[in-house]
Amino acid sequence: LVADNLRDQLSLGSDCPALLLAHTRGLQKHLLCELKDELLSNASEAEELRPGLAALRMDGLVAFVATVDALAVECAGETAQTEAEVAAALRAYGGEVRGVGLAVVDEGHHVFARQPNAALSGQTRFADAARVRQVLAVCLAPKHKLLIFHDHLYQRDGALPSYPPYIPPDATGEQKLALLRQLKRHPR
Repeated sequence: LVADNLRDQLSLGSDCPALLLAHTRGLQKHLLCELKDELLSNASEAEELRPGLAALRMDGLVAFVATVDALAVECAGETAQTEAEVAAALRAYGGEVRGVGLAVVDEGHHVFARQPNAALSGQTRFADAARVRQVLAVCLAPKHKLLIFHDHLYQRDGALPSYPPYIPPDATGEQKLALLRQLKRHPR
């Protein structure tokens, strides 16, 4: 999808970058390799801008492949947490991850959530996961496409989302079943 978008932009003379966003470093590296292979080696080697954020350049176009935490640090720095702090950091951001015409988010249920345990995969940079959307919005061009892929198993019926679903240690068997019933299962 991203490779096709880059080829289309080349044929149209456009220079809007693309962004692939993932929740883990392993997935980011995998997506980077797949994109490079899909471009049939028309792209140069990826340039690592920071750990978890790479740029793949091809004939004047660029595709950024990043983890959510690396993008957050790139655009908002290491310490901003509140909406106002993040907004101020984003106004001061002078980097190149801007004007993105196509953003593809893989595993959106992890990217736009909060993982409180830094030892596990997921978004750990912001205490409030809404800051991820705030960062992404600044990266996008006024006219853009945003595609978010996620696992249907993480959709919930009317319950507030939690990441991961929290079951209190003292929950009874019936309470555990009630919490688990809230999860939607993708019918096959």
